[in-house]
Amino acid sequence: MIRKQSTIVCAWMLSAGLLASFAFASDLACGKPMTAEQKAQRAIDVQSIQNVMGYHQIYGAPGGDHDKEIELIWAHHTAGMSFAENQGIFKGDLDVIKRLYGTAASTWMNTGFSGPAGGTGKDAGNPSAGDSSAPPKPSGNFSFRTLTTPIIEVAGDGKTAKAWWYTIGWSSSAQGDKGTAQWGFERYGIDFVKEDYDWKIWHFHVYGDFSTPYEKNWVQNAIDNNSGGKGGESTVAQHPGLEQYYQPTVFHRMYDPKVDNNPADPPVPVPYCHFSETFSY
Repeated sequence: MIRKQSTIVCAWMLSAGLLASFAFASDLACGKPMTAEQKAQRAIDVQSIQNVMGYHQIYGAPGGDHDKEIELIWAHHTAGMSFAENQGIFKGDLDVIKRLYGTAASTWMNTGFSGPAGGTGKDAGNPSAGDSSAPPKPSGNFSFRTLTTPIIEVAGDGKTAKAWWYTIGWSSSAQGDKGTAQWGFERYGIDFVKEDYDWKIWHFHVYGDFSTPYEKNWVQNAIDNNSGGKGGESTVAQHPGLEQYYQPTVFHRMYDPKVDNNPADPPVPVPYCHFSETFSY
């Protein structure tokens, strides 16, 4: 009995020691223990960043209000903004983001997951909203994304933050007696910056894994379409007038049954003090 109790005590002490070590590491800011006020602020920051991404999932979905999203949760006063997907990155100021992602992009009418965040612009396809060039909006259009696996690291100086999420989404549309439904699985790697005490999106990167019809598994879909490793491109042809802001860089590949998948692609955030010390999404 004594031996059993001793084993339990030793195991408890070991686990407590490991937990204490982990807690100590997470209580550091730029290599120094945080004060109670700093710890409280970091907790507020993490929750605020989660809320920002929640707003993105609502306003950034196909048929959402991208203009409202840009106004609410994108950086307005920080240089070097960017949007990227598997292939290609757009870099510029807020005007570039608006032209790429806002009302100016509303002629993209899709119910899938291509284009920035798989999206359409504000009131896309609704001529009564003042955009008569957009095609009719399909009836039965429904799309949403979830957020899972959050990894959020706030910089030790409290000015920036990095975050990683996995997102599972679906979309559907119906016209007449025909309808389509589709799954989309993606990863987010995002840099945030604090402006006027609020967290804003600075660098937004979507890493697409696959998009497949609801009734078809993604492995067979990739084989049948010979699409393994392709897709998810931000081709500059989709965005006339933004050529000077585009760089054709390959970051990630769509699911390919012939290639091993790396769960940590993109790399997950790690603790850092200043943004100059870490990588950029």
